[in-house]
Amino acid sequence: MKSLLSDIDIARDFLKTFLPERLQVLLDFQSLKAEQTTFVTPESSDTLAQTTGGNLLKEVIVYMVSITKIPARQWAEMVKALPAAIKEEVMSTYDMILQEGIQKGRQGLQKGIQEGLQQGKEKNVNEVVLRGYQNGVSFEILCLLTGLSEEEVKAIIAQHGVEEDKG
Repeated sequence: MKSLLSDIDIARDFLKTFLPERLQVLLDFQSLKAEQTTFVTPESSDTLAQTTGGNLLKEVIVYMVSITKIPARQWAEMVKALPAAIKEEVMSTYDMILQEGIQKGRQGLQKGIQEGLQQGKEKNVNEVVLRGYQNGVSFEILCLLTGLSEEEVKAIIAQHGVEEDKG
């Protein structure tokens, strides 16, 4: 992160992108300069390394991607401007985030399909029970056709307020 933000133009763009506007108005971005100092003590450095798994840059990138609504094209342009060593790290992190997103999308899709199939099955069973009941089919036959218990069949009928067809 230090090497990334040591480039004044990158640091300026970073701050303009990620600082809230209410803070940006308080800063003079033209007077921004690099300082060769650190505010990280050896003790806090060890803690930071343990907290981030030793890769603060990756953690910062993941955080930035997760909190912003920056379009992919703009991310790509920002990455192009980075020094080669940092660009490689950013791209591997971006690829990891992309793969996580793809995996979550697949899981969500599978869950949605399963829920849709289950809802469709329940709707079909309900229709069989209701139509059968309206046409005088016995509870015993409805239970055999649907695999439901008599209590479940009666609950479906009661839930939908259907009356038996007397005609």
